[in-house]
Amino acid sequence: MATTTAPTTTKDTKSANADSVAAEAMDQATLQEGVLHGELVQYGENKKPVVQANYKNGVLHGFLKLFDDKGKLVQEAQYRDGKQEGLTKVYHQGRLMMEQTFVAGVLQGETKTYSEAGDLTTRQIYRQGELEGEALFMNEGQLIRRAQYSKDMLNGPSIDYDREGAVVQKTHFKNNVPEGLLTRYWPNGKKMEEIIYKAGKPLAKPKRFDQKGREVEGDAGLANVMQRLEKWVKG
Repeated sequence: MATTTAPTTTKDTKSANADSVAAEAMDQATLQEGVLHGELVQYGENKKPVVQANYKNGVLHGFLKLFDDKGKLVQEAQYRDGKQEGLTKVYHQGRLMMEQTFVAGVLQGETKTYSEAGDLTTRQIYRQGELEGEALFMNEGQLIRRAQYSKDMLNGPSIDYDREGAVVQKTHFKNNVPEGLLTRYWPNGKKMEEIIYKAGKPLAKPKRFDQKGREVEGDAGLANVMQRLEKWVKG
C-alpha cells in the first residue's frame, strides 16, 4: 500500500457525494493497485477535514463523515460495498436534524426529523424506500397530525390536532387525495362539518352543525377550524 498526496480542490464539497469528492481531490488517501482502499481524508482551505471516509476496492465501505467549512459535522453514515447501510445522521450547525436507516442503499425503517430546538418534528416508517404505516407530525413536542401511508402515498385516516390536543379534522385518503368522509370539529368535540369526497372531489354540499350538534346553514365555523390550525402551525 502507498499513501499519496494531491492538491486540495476549491470546489464545494457540502453537496457532493463522497465518490465525486474522492475523484476530484484527495489530501490523504490510501491506494491499493490504483484504487481507493482504506481511509480517505480531504481538508478544506482552513486545514480542517471536510470529508472522512473509508473505502474498499474503490467504493465506500465503512464510515463516512462530512463537515462544513467550520469543522462542524454535517452528515455521518455507514456504507457496505458502496451502498448506505444502517443509521445515517444529518446535522445543521452541529445540531441533529434527521436520522434515517438504510438497507443496501434503500430507506428501511424509521426516519426522524428534529427542530433546531431538538424537538421531534416527524416520525415516519419506510419499507423498501416507500412510506408505509403510521406517520406522526409534531410541533414543539406536541402531536399535530397522525396519518397513514401505503406505497409512498397517503392511504387511510389522517387526523389533525390543535394546541390543546383536541381533534380539529379527520380525513380519509386514497392515493394522496380525500376519499370518503371528511369531518371537522368544534373545540368542544362536537361535529362542525361533514363532507363526502370521491377521488378528491366533494360529492355534495357539506353538512354543517352548530356547537350543540344541530344542523345549520352557513360556513361560519370553517374560519374557526382554519384559525386553530394556522395558529398552531405558526406557534
